[in-house]
Amino acid sequence: MIMNRFSLLAILASVVLATLGACGGEEDTTVVVPDVVGMNDDNAEAVVIAAGLAWRWIPSEVGNSEVGVAEWVVTGQKPAAGKRVELASTVTLTARPADAATSRTTPTSPVEPAPEP
Repeated sequence: MIMNRFSLLAILASVVLATLGACGGEEDTTVVVPDVVGMNDDNAEAVVIAAGLAWRWIPSEVGNSEVGVAEWVVTGQKPAAGKRVELASTVTLTARPADAATSRTTPTSPVEPAPEP
């Protein structure tokens, strides 16, 4: 009878440990895409990187090769702000030459920090 109780406790402990391991074994590797539309190019890049994501620029209607333009403003992004994506995913940004009246330098929503590796 003592052996049966010990065996039952050992089995119960194994089940509990296995359950705990299964629940905590997988780490969430997704992050929320920040809203960078309206930001200047430097700030948008910094916010995207701080979220644990990569970025790339694509030409807008005006083109990103315009000579003499010191600052650009983000006009679009894919994936959209608020979407959950895998850590280190790439956010594609489109931009046009900045206009002081439309440039935004801070995000409208909080940036979720990237999870520790």
